[in-house]
Amino acid sequence: MADFTGFSLSYKPAVNTWRGLPFERLCFWYILQIKEALGISGILASVYSWRKKFDSPGNDNAQIDMLIDRSDHIINICEMKFSSNEYTMTRFDKGMGVLIECP
Repeated sequence: MADFTGFSLSYKPAVNTWRGLPFERLCFWYILQIKEALGISGILASVYSWRKKFDSPGNDNAQIDMLIDRSDHIINICEMKFSSNEYTMTRFDKGMGVLIECP
């Protein structure tokens, strides 16, 4: 039997990415609550994610976790963050918009 003492996958970047993807999907399931927290629950909207993969070397891929395309001609751009610890907003985060804390 293998000894896995001291071995943990939980701190590997790939595992954190793996955890983040279901969290992003979960946010789509709770779009009504997100819209309510943003104060836009009464506005019709379509919700999307966007990803661009560049084939040429040296170009980073790009993604937007959630786009809320509203009927009032405004698009909310949302970045989702999964954390197994309490997340504290940085100065950079605070300049980007509104924080919605989920229980």
